[in-house]
This record gives sequence, C-alpha cells and structure tokens, in this order.
Amino acid sequence: MWALVQKEFLSFKATRSIWLLLLLVPLIVITVIHMIGGNEDGWQLQSMNVAVVDERQLDDALESFAARHPEVDRAILTSANSLSLPDSLVDGFFHTDELADMIHVQTYTRLNEVDVSDYALIISFPQDYREMVWERVFFDETTDARQPEIRVNVEVNEGATEVAEWVEQFIFYYQFHVAIGEDGAVEDYMPAGETAEVEYESISMFEYSVVSFTVFFSLYVASTMANFAIRDKQNLTLDRMVVSNVTLGSFIGSRVWTGTMLTLGQLTVIFTIAGLFFGFKVASLPVFILALSVFSLAIGGLSALIVALSLAYGTEQSISVISSFIFVAMGLLGGNFFDTAMIAPIFAQIGQFMPNGSGLTVLLQAKQGFAIQTMASSFVYLLLFGIVCTLIASALMRRKEQRR
Repeated sequence: MWALVQKEFLSFKATRSIWLLLLLVPLIVITVIHMIGGNEDGWQLQSMNVAVVDERQLDDALESFAARHPEVDRAILTSANSLSLPDSLVDGFFHTDELADMIHVQTYTRLNEVDVSDYALIISFPQDYREMVWERVFFDETTDARQPEIRVNVEVNEGATEVAEWVEQFIFYYQFHVAIGEDGAVEDYMPAGETAEVEYESISMFEYSVVSFTVFFSLYVASTMANFAIRDKQNLTLDRMVVSNVTLGSFIGSRVWTGTMLTLGQLTVIFTIAGLFFGFKVASLPVFILALSVFSLAIGGLSALIVALSLAYGTEQSISVISSFIFVAMGLLGGNFFDTAMIAPIFAQIGQFMPNGSGLTVLLQAKQGFAIQTMASSFVYLLLFGIVCTLIASALMRRKEQRR
C-alpha cells in the first residue's frame, strides 16, 4: 500500500499546476482579502444618523417566548435576555469607542415611522427575530423567520456603505457564534445559582476568510487524485496494478492515506504562512492540529470515493464537472463564501452535513479555543463521513472488478 502512496506523491510532485491550485491560489485569495482589510483600516468615518427598527421590544419578546414555552425557568429567560441581537447592536456595537462619537442611533418600532431622508442607514428586525434565535439555542428548533434588513442611503452619507458592511459582519458573527455555541448559555446551560466563565478568542473577518477558503480549496485534493486515476486508467497503469495482484484494500487504503496526508500538508502550509505573514493565531495549537487531522481524514475518504467513482463511471470531463459545479455548490452550502443562514436556515443545516461545512465549523471552534468535548460530535461526524466514503469506494471498486 505504501508503494502506491509513494507513487501518488510522485505524481503530485511532477505536476506543478496542481500546486498552483492547492497552494498558490488560496494564498493569493488570502493575500487579497488581507490587503482589502488593510485599505479599509485607513478609511475615515464621518458622523451619520442610523435608525434601528425593532418591531418587538425585548420585554415583549421574553413574555411571548415564556408564554409559548411554559416549561422554561428563570435561568433560561435570563440567558435569553443576554442573547438579543438588536440590543447588542444598539447598546454594544454602536457604543464602542470607535463608533460612539460618530454614529447617532434612533430606535423605532415601526418602519413607516422612519423618515428615510434623515438616515444614512436603516436596520430593521422582524418581530419574531429574537424568538427565532432562542428557539434555535434552547430547543434546537430552526424556523424560516425573516432576517434583519439593512437599507443604505448614500445620498445622506457616502460612508453608509462601509458602516453597513461592518453591521453585516457583526450580524453574521453573532448568528455564527449562536449556531456553534460561542456563548456559554448556548452549549453549557447552567442551572440557577451556578455560574461559569467561558472565554473564547474572537474571530475577525480576515481570520474567518482564511479558514473558510482554505477548507474550500482542500476539496480539490479529491478531484486532483481522481484526475490522476483517470490517467492511470487510460495509460493502462491500473491494469498493471491488477496484474501485479494489488489488493482492493491496498488500493483504497492508499487513496485514503494519500488524500489525508496531502490535505493535512496543504492545510499546514497555508495556515503556517497565514500565521507568519498575516498574524493568524489559534487559541490552542494541539486542539487545532487535532481538528486539522480529523478533517483531513474526512477529505481522504472523500478522495477515495471520487477516485472510485471516476474509475467506475467517470471521464476527465466528469471530474471537471465535479470541480466546477459540485464543489462550488458544496462551498456555497458549507458557508465557505458567506453565511448561508442569512438566506435560509435550511441551507446552513444542509451545509453542516458536508465535510467542508462541518470542517469549517470545527476548525473555527478549535481556533477560538473551544473544549474538545464541545467539538466531539463534529469530530465523530467527520470520521464517520470518511469511513462511509471509504466503504462506498470499496463497494464500487469490488463491483468494477466483478464486471471484468
């Protein structure tokens, strides 16, 4: 088996264009994002008026939530009180040292009360928004409630677009942290009378982009290995393997280990460069390495599956379809480009069943310093994903041998 692994590595080493896709392209993307962020740092904020429309106030939302769920106790309501995005935005985000003197916020309960000509930015929250978040947090229920809306009026203030982007990032990270359990009340509910201090490293937009795009480009390890398999099939290298009595287990195992080690190497190089040149840091290096290893095993299993599919049914054209469309769709659903929950919660749920979606979540959690126990379910899922892919690949190759 290890001879087959060595052969795959030699094929990768001899093909320079592969390294362009797996290493250079993601590094270029990361560099561009870092440069854009640097340019934004030099932008000067001008004083502006912002309207926040909150259709249902916090007290009313808590009362409605308690009425719908009589089983909730005071501790849950206290936790729910702290999980309020409209209040965090108005009383927290807009009151930071950088914005407090420049942003003048006025709150409303109805959108038709707002004089659009007076405000550069209008942020509106639907009346069921808080309750939707609480349903997700405390009862693991997801609804299709409307998302916050941001209206930009550049005629009032040219800087409205930049501030709108900051608000969108704030909303995104709030929803992301709720989804993965960043707040202690989300994952580790404490009974009344008990307290717990849980501190996690914050994640910047740039750091999120580093992880998300690196995870996305790791998918191309699988399609690259499939292309090599197709070439082996065309030049009869695969037939020579069969004649030399290479066992099915050795063949599939070599693909799993090759995919795993290539992915782990790719991730290690990119994150190391990001750390050395762009200040990318992780809270716990051992936990982050463990997360990288588990995710790499999942991609290794996916690589074996796509190799088996390509040998059984595929051509180079079909591999191009996988790379151009299927992987991009996986990236969209997995949150590698933007938060799909902003479109519809069901998309984010589907994305978590994909290796890149689950891998993105677990790597971000590891970067922030989450306990391994919190990430255990994601670890188990990624390992099971790799195992299932390997078993399906073995079944496909066995069926192919029987047809010979």
